[in-house]
Amino acid sequence: MNDAIQKALREGGSVNVRPLAKAAGVCPATLYRAISRGEIEAIQIGKRITIPAHIARKLLKLPEVAGASRSEAA
Repeated sequence: MNDAIQKALREGGSVNVRPLAKAAGVCPATLYRAISRGEIEAIQIGKRITIPAHIARKLLKLPEVAGASRSEAA
């Protein structure tokens, strides 16, 4: 897992789709399709699509961070 993903997960930010797909072991197109079907929550600003940290943690099968709320991840 790259440093940008680790930092986002630690700080409750969001993660870009391509590095998250690589870390999860799936093709980025697979992740984009799941987002377009509404199966994965994502944030789109302009053309950039990111995944909130709490969702990325679930995709990577990592434990939730104690005391973190969903509002901190958005």
